[in-house]
Amino acid sequence: MLACCCLVMTSCLGKTVIIAQQVSPTGKYRAELREGDTGAVGGWMCAIRVAEVNPDLWTRLLGREADTIFGTYLRHTRISFTWGKEDHLRIVCKGCRAADIQLRKDAWEGITISYDLTATDDPSK
Repeated sequence: MLACCCLVMTSCLGKTVIIAQQVSPTGKYRAELREGDTGAVGGWMCAIRVAEVNPDLWTRLLGREADTIFGTYLRHTRISFTWGKEDHLRIVCKGCRAADIQLRKDAWEGITISYDLTATDDPSK
């Protein structure tokens, strides 16, 4: 009985999957698009996380080798990203509305971030 309860409770937690990842042109950073199903407690959530590819010991000890820079309650099919020259990350979110975006940073460490948030009036898109 206890095992059954644990199984039901953990199935409600959902899961997170890495959908796409790319290393910056300089090879110093990596960006990942992650999608999570929050399970019974909520809907879908996507985030873009950036990390240093080879952080030094102090950076790892301080927990500063990675950070989430963009988060939204939309499916991953609406979101893409590309690295530009040097360490510039461009994020495109099709059909984004301000209410959909939970987190949006313009810079992290040596990375500058720009956004193309193409809004739509049709919430079904």
